Amino acid sequence: MPIRRREAAQGFSGDLHEPLSLLSHALRRKGEAVPTDWVEATEESLRAGSMRAMLTTVDGRVAGLLINTIRGTRCFSHLFLSTSGLPEEDARSLLDGLFQEPPPGTRRIDLTLSAVSGEAEERLRHAIPTWGYPLHTYERERMTLRLDSNAPPDQPPLPPGYRFCRVVKFPVGIIASVDFRAFEASPDRGLVADTLSEDERILNELMRGSLGVFVADGSPGVVSEEGGGEDLMGFILSLELTPGRALIADVAVAPEVRRKGIGHALLHRALRGLLARGVHEATLWVTTANVGARALYERCGFITTQREPIYIWEAPP
Repeated sequence: MPIRRREAAQGFSGDLHEPLSLLSHALRRKGEAVPTDWVEATEESLRAGSMRAMLTTVDGRVAGLLINTIRGTRCFSHLFLSTSGLPEEDARSLLDGLFQEPPPGTRRIDLTLSAVSGEAEERLRHAIPTWGYPLHTYERERMTLRLDSNAPPDQPPLPPGYRFCRVVKFPVGIIASVDFRAFEASPDRGLVADTLSEDERILNELMRGSLGVFVADGSPGVVSEEGGGEDLMGFILSLELTPGRALIADVAVAPEVRRKGIGHALLHRALRGLLARGVHEATLWVTTANVGARALYERCGFITTQREPIYIWEAPP
């Protein structure tokens, strides 16, 4: 009989590099942005205990890995199964530990998952809702657009009183203020950041290139010229993941200027900038619940190529 164990990654003496490499590959296969040094940096953090993780082993080899990133009262968890055989057993062992004894002070857990094979991942998706955990589910859609240098997108005009700018001219704090207000007024409220300071931290990392090369020409902003000022009203942030492939990482329009065509004009501006850089494929992620954003992306030619669940656990009041 195989010997199965559950233990903390910090004290694990076996090989972590292989399962982390497989996880990195699985995430890239989904279209996620993964830093080039992610495997080495994550292994170092797990060994040192600065990043928390639990794992299951079968005869000493890692079969399942649950990585937890703690931010305030929130825990972002990712479950990965590095073996295709009987993955439910490893997954349930790890999730029992997570939900029965959440990290101290945690009020919410956002759980995503992946597996070494699509078949194992699909089985897992069907199994988790049947295990009795008090979860509710968001669904994310990966949307993709092929760009053609011989047929660049037309540029819709902005409404009077607004003009384009390079978003990098603004301090990150101002960009985050628009971003946080935009998310707070959408179905995705709280999905990425609970506070303005956390939003600013995330945007700062994106613009420094933590997930891909920041593309300034594919990251336009829109300002209002009312009263002679230059108030940022919307922006897009784009990253080049690999040569020719870009991720539109953030799209934000201030709530008070929505339904003026600003989002549509911004998206076309960003796509034209990416095309000029030689990008032939642009990808973005949107939740299924965000009907307005999805409709905008579809009007611009994006099509859904993948769906991914996010399972949410919240502590009792």
